[in-house]
Amino acid sequence: METKKVVGYVRVSSPNQAKTGESLKTQRQQITAFAKSKGWELLNIYADEGLSGAKTEHRTAFNQMITDAKAGQFDVIVFTKLSRFARNARTYLTYRDELKDHKVLLASIKENPDPTSKMGNMIAGILAMFAEWELEVIREQMAENKLGRWSKHECFVGQPPYAYKWDKNENKLVLIPHEAEMYQRIVTMYLDQGFSFRDIAENLNSQGLTAKRAKWSNVAVSYILKNPAYYGNLVVNTRVYKKQKKSSILKRSKELKPANEHIEFPCPALISKTRWDQIQARIEFNKCKSKVKKYSADYWLRDVLKCARCGAPLKPARSRIRNDGTFVRYYLCYWRRAAPADLRAAGKTQKCTLPYISAKQLEAKIWSDIIVSMTMNPKRKLGALFSAKGRKSKVRALEMKAANASKELKKKERARERLFQLLEADTFDPDELNIKLRDNKHEIVRLEMLIKETQDELKELEEATKNEKEIEQFLNTNKEAFRQIVSEISRLSPDDKKIYIESRLDGPILVDYEEPGPDSAGGPTLDYTIKPNIRILQRFIQEGKISQFPVLDKNGYI
Repeated sequence: METKKVVGYVRVSSPNQAKTGESLKTQRQQITAFAKSKGWELLNIYADEGLSGAKTEHRTAFNQMITDAKAGQFDVIVFTKLSRFARNARTYLTYRDELKDHKVLLASIKENPDPTSKMGNMIAGILAMFAEWELEVIREQMAENKLGRWSKHECFVGQPPYAYKWDKNENKLVLIPHEAEMYQRIVTMYLDQGFSFRDIAENLNSQGLTAKRAKWSNVAVSYILKNPAYYGNLVVNTRVYKKQKKSSILKRSKELKPANEHIEFPCPALISKTRWDQIQARIEFNKCKSKVKKYSADYWLRDVLKCARCGAPLKPARSRIRNDGTFVRYYLCYWRRAAPADLRAAGKTQKCTLPYISAKQLEAKIWSDIIVSMTMNPKRKLGALFSAKGRKSKVRALEMKAANASKELKKKERARERLFQLLEADTFDPDELNIKLRDNKHEIVRLEMLIKETQDELKELEEATKNEKEIEQFLNTNKEAFRQIVSEISRLSPDDKKIYIESRLDGPILVDYEEPGPDSAGGPTLDYTIKPNIRILQRFIQEGKISQFPVLDKNGYI
């Protein structure tokens, strides 16, 4: 009788298995002894160390063994138990049938089914199903254990947000300093300098800067600007993971888990809730921007005007083209020019009464206000702030703001205590309670940050008051430089003016119209707020659109 040529296969998936008697050395010894007891010739032992048995594509030695088996180099594959060869019934049965076609049998030492009989093959199949069941149980236990540790903040599952890393020694999220600085830079570029997601990514990539290990993309920029983790609100375990159609790999879906399964993770804030809300408002604003038509490119106030009468946006419009090719530009309320069918669909009975507004007149009026805000006459403009009356008024307003926020904070804290009383109600809904608690916490965080910002503003005002004479002297000395800055800004292109005005506005411009009368010349009336933003000048300086002035530092700050 011809001696069978056999090979062995050994595998461990973790160091822990080696400690509990499943080491490669132990398996080799068992295979060698088994082959000897059968009188077989052991040619080789294939080994995979530190690899899971759930998938075969990553098991190099296993795949080489299958290739050699199909080449007819041996008759039997020996392993210590079925789970060493395959972790699920489908894999075991697939390879068993494939190898059977090449007259290669499988032999398991522990289960020891007879591979040459139908009964033995049936038993091996059943045992393979048990091995698969065991794997699923192990996976579930590991997932439950990991989830428990995650919910207790003893570990962090997955990749922390950009600019954070998990400190295993302290069991907490900590900042990565250079990435935190990059995040602040991205916020400034988007919120203060008017860059789009794509512009930011291209700007950073052109300087050789990377996001983690890859290049920046508009998707990466969008993701981190929308992530609430950066004001200290990191919520994880929110999405359901589902298997893909053609794969067993789990991927995150859009389906939300119940609120009581969400995990709130403490992390250091990089920006205030107020500033994060401003980012989200800018994102929504950019989503609603109108498409630029050939004739509307010069309308640099498009997208920021709203009708004071009906709340609709004002859109670019123009008169008929004259014989000389010119035309009159207007801004017109959306519901003034809407078709009757659109009015009916919106439940409106008539068009808006706001008349056509001259674009030239409106743009001149707003640009004049912008110029004044750029300290065309710095001493007069800023004098109100440094006058005793103006200073006291500002201090009173800030103190009242802080006091109102403190009262509201106490209300929210009392409301949080009352929410816990829902636990005793017969109709207690854990999901509803978790949602209310989370919303309440966000409000508390917002109010705490508002109080801190107001207190900081008060301190800045006190500091400015101490340096009043120095500031006035600085403004008087640099009058000409300021005028030159204003002159260059006035020569910006319509596209750049649009970027500039959007970076300076705190909300939309409400437009109404006053009819001429005995005491009034009539014309458009405006309601809007201009905020200080010197960082937009930094962008234009870097792009070479305005000069570097002596009163500005290398970053464009006064």
